[in-house]
Amino acid sequence: LTKDGRVRGRIVGAHQQGHSYLDRYSTRKSIFYGTIEADLTDSTVLRLGYHYQDNAPKASAWGGFPLWYADGSRTDWDRGLNIGTDWSKWASTTQGAFLNLEHEFDNGWRVDALLNYSKNESDEKLLFTSGWPDRESGLGKAVSPARYYGDRKQKSGRIKVSGPIELFGRQHELVFGASHSRQKELFHGRSPMNVAPIGNFLEWDGSYAQPQWAEESVSLDGRTRQTGLYAAARVNLTDSLKVILGGRYSERKTDQKGTSPYKFSKSAFTPYAGI
Repeated sequence: LTKDGRVRGRIVGAHQQGHSYLDRYSTRKSIFYGTIEADLTDSTVLRLGYHYQDNAPKASAWGGFPLWYADGSRTDWDRGLNIGTDWSKWASTTQGAFLNLEHEFDNGWRVDALLNYSKNESDEKLLFTSGWPDRESGLGKAVSPARYYGDRKQKSGRIKVSGPIELFGRQHELVFGASHSRQKELFHGRSPMNVAPIGNFLEWDGSYAQPQWAEESVSLDGRTRQTGLYAAARVNLTDSLKVILGGRYSERKTDQKGTSPYKFSKSAFTPYAGI
């Protein structure tokens, strides 16, 4: 982006759509990615980036098909059998941005810092089938329609410091680092009403009617926080003998509300060594 090359950019775009060997199933994907990189000084680099992806499939399947008939004999379905309906979908959108700064000191030590944000949204209309059909009539399968939508957001940051040290006439390497992230999830669900029987599964063609959906309710409302601290040393005892010593402190806390509420909190220190 500049004549001296100190400011550089990259843009990537892609679009893909097509059908599948599975009956009625098709996909449509769009992707965008862009970065800008700048040499603030001869030893300092700043990077800024953004990415976006949209997935819009049709006739998405949720689960598989029965391997056995009700009498215990083996099924033999067509290769293109798709449990997905004409209205089912598992759509998702992901986007995020990052800011990265790297600096190298004259003594060989380096600092690498990163801030990151991401968001994933999903919109799902799905049908799950269970049970074993009768070999002759195709009856006996149960259905469970589902409707979910929501998003997951995460903010995170990390910093890493590494460099050489002189000790006992030899050069060794030290590494220190820390990371922290916060994640928030909020998903809603709508229960199916007037659920119709699936009928003869041997004649399944995906035309199963979409049920009416009840009022929305919170199916998942969660918060997760993770923190990590670590340090390591690479010690050169001789030209052919190296020792690695290090450890990491990890902490995770989760508080989830909704249809399956739970709380989780744990921390641990993990030492390690290598020779």
